[in-house]
Amino acid sequence: MDRRNVLAHHFWREEKEFLGYAMASGATPVPVDPVSGKRQKGDYEFFYTGTPATKSFSSIRPEYSFGLDGLPIMPPNRKARLSRDKLIALGLNLVSRNDPVLYWQLLRPFGDPGKNGDLLPGVKDERIPYYTHVTKMTVAYCTQHEIGDAFPYGKCFSVPRHFEHARFDGVHIFDGAMGGSNGAIRERFRPSSVLFSKHISQSMKVDRYFQIRRTFKLCDNTAESCTPGTPAYDPAHKYTYVYECLTHNMNFITAAAAKDSTVDETTWGHGGYGEPASGIVSRLRNKKKCRGGQTVLLYDADRPFPRAFVHRHKLHPKKYKAQGPNELSMLLDKVDQDMAKHDGSVYTEKPHITCDNYFVNSAMLDEVAERNFGLLGTVARNRLPVVGKSVACWHKEKLPSIGAKCKSAKQARLATPIIGVRKAKKRASVDIVYTSFQSTGATNIVSVNSFPKMYTAKRFKKRGRGKNQRKWQIEWNTARALYLAHYNSIDVVDHLVQNCRLSLVSRKYWHAAKLHCDGLTIAAAFAIYNDVCDGNVGDEFVVPKARRFTFRAFREQLGRGLLQYHPANLKYLGDAALRTARQRGQRHIVRSASGGLAQDDTSVAQDLPSNIRDATCPSWQIFKEKHDAAEIFQFDPKMYGHFESIGRHSCDNLCVVCGERTKTFCSACNKPVHFFAKKNGHSLHRKLCFLQLHDVGYVGYKRCDQNPTKRASFKSPPRPLTAKLVKRRKCFRYLQQRAAEATPAEQADLPPTDPLSDDEVSTASTEGHLLQNDDGVNDSAPESETSESSGPGVADFLVEQ
Repeated sequence: MDRRNVLAHHFWREEKEFLGYAMASGATPVPVDPVSGKRQKGDYEFFYTGTPATKSFSSIRPEYSFGLDGLPIMPPNRKARLSRDKLIALGLNLVSRNDPVLYWQLLRPFGDPGKNGDLLPGVKDERIPYYTHVTKMTVAYCTQHEIGDAFPYGKCFSVPRHFEHARFDGVHIFDGAMGGSNGAIRERFRPSSVLFSKHISQSMKVDRYFQIRRTFKLCDNTAESCTPGTPAYDPAHKYTYVYECLTHNMNFITAAAAKDSTVDETTWGHGGYGEPASGIVSRLRNKKKCRGGQTVLLYDADRPFPRAFVHRHKLHPKKYKAQGPNELSMLLDKVDQDMAKHDGSVYTEKPHITCDNYFVNSAMLDEVAERNFGLLGTVARNRLPVVGKSVACWHKEKLPSIGAKCKSAKQARLATPIIGVRKAKKRASVDIVYTSFQSTGATNIVSVNSFPKMYTAKRFKKRGRGKNQRKWQIEWNTARALYLAHYNSIDVVDHLVQNCRLSLVSRKYWHAAKLHCDGLTIAAAFAIYNDVCDGNVGDEFVVPKARRFTFRAFREQLGRGLLQYHPANLKYLGDAALRTARQRGQRHIVRSASGGLAQDDTSVAQDLPSNIRDATCPSWQIFKEKHDAAEIFQFDPKMYGHFESIGRHSCDNLCVVCGERTKTFCSACNKPVHFFAKKNGHSLHRKLCFLQLHDVGYVGYKRCDQNPTKRASFKSPPRPLTAKLVKRRKCFRYLQQRAAEATPAEQADLPPTDPLSDDEVSTASTEGHLLQNDDGVNDSAPESETSESSGPGVADFLVEQ
């Protein structure tokens, strides 16, 4: 039997008149022109047996032949690359690479990046501030509506500070990581509830959480963009800043964006109302959420890195009647604006974009060809091009059945696709290629500058195991392979956002949009983390997949880190410049070796722990020498007796190694220190502060080494010495003066010890006791005495000097 008879349906009228041949989905062949020898109709030339060897299409992508030439569908030179130098300058090192908060603050800085100075020679930190901006907008809102303790009416509470806004975000992230409370955040603060969280309740009080939620603002309501009726009015003004912060900061830390991108919309749900007559919040069709808002995103195809966005509403300038092509055109404008930058552009060439049929029509294809972009997308059946007053040239009809009763439909799956080519109207050198084939239904894919040649093949698929395993073949071609490889990038991000389980019950619609962007930021931070661990930034940062964070563990550590964030810990770039960190008193201010406030120094070796990365340690040279010599964990022989001296206080004190709170202390050293405490609540991970305190090679790592003015005593305030100790002190000074003036031969006749015993001098120097002179003036021990109090004897050391 002739094959075309098997693939064809015979259409008969009641009088049995033969009408012609057609595929199961309604496609009819175009006859060959006897003059030219081509199958041409209107502006289109058709190919039914694949692309001839001499025929090639315009393309900005390399040729792909299903891996037969050894090239992957996305070559390495088309993938996104992060900037190694910028990431290291922003705090990435071997210790902080496993800190999720670091990747979060890359996209949402805690401080103002403009005050960080130069990250690299001639390169400033041009990231957009987030938490300081939120604090400014919150203060403006409270002032405008007379809210807070500065006004005589209403409830009295202080305006939230920037680190409290970071903890506010941490509440939602940690709540989602713990399974989500479906908006019942209050239960996380109530100790009697099964949803109670110790970490959330310790970060802030429940009243403070609702105060922050009430006053949280991202925009200035008095600005022109927030006023309806003005030319600059933006109906998405209440939440657009958080999306700008995400895309701009992502582009800043990127060396080169991927040359293959994806465009799709993302949806956030809200059951209330948005801005009047704007269409920000509307009913949604064929979505999991029946009502809410949408934002069109431009993402890299290989990694979920956001590049640009357009909020969906009714007040955009109308370039096309259809909403999708109009939004795609606006995204192309943003890409052109980025490429117009002389320095700092992430696009080295026009990207190739993959999208679905909502963004594609015939006029949009001509614009893409004119602007020399690449585009690959599906075509809706109602937007198929009309050829000769008909669309019968394409696969269009729905198939009634694909089962055994429709053998011709099953045979048609393996038929060669119909290829229709036409020239762009405003740029004749660009080909617009339609690939129409029958899969489980009619499928039409259009491409502009996507591939130079069309290849066809068969792909095996299998389901089941053992004897129950079944295999079958499906049709495969270049257009379908490229589309299926790139189209689902944003769908994967939506799945990650859904897994974040971020929820907040509020009648303010922009809280839902902001919370959705929080999920997008988490997904982008997790992608940066995986890119670093893959070694794309540097081989020294490679982490095996078995030792990496899962997405749930990443969110848990991120939420916990945000809940515990405070600028005084000096853990991230820019914290030292914040007033909250600077005005902490002499015991808490980190100082440089010169005595001034420590400035951010990116030239310090990246081996330093992240909690002192921003400070220049006074003992840096000592630490550097010992670290280079690999003198690690070299303990004093007497330190083993310190194990028996571990005690426990009823109140918390700051650990002299890590700076976190602890109740244990070493009574031999008279210093608070963690004694193998659980790290982040996990019993398998313990803090090594006790070992690090007594490690000779750990000089410069400890927090107490950062501050030469910090007193070692934590039990009681300094007190004057007794009269007996003052008398011995006078004798000790006399011996010290003689030792300084004596010759080496005369020093042998001096007493080996001073009148003040080693234990008394060590106790007095380490506890910071004030020494009284004869004139009644208090003076503290010299810095040389306190810095060497752990030797064989303080008096011996000073006499030798």
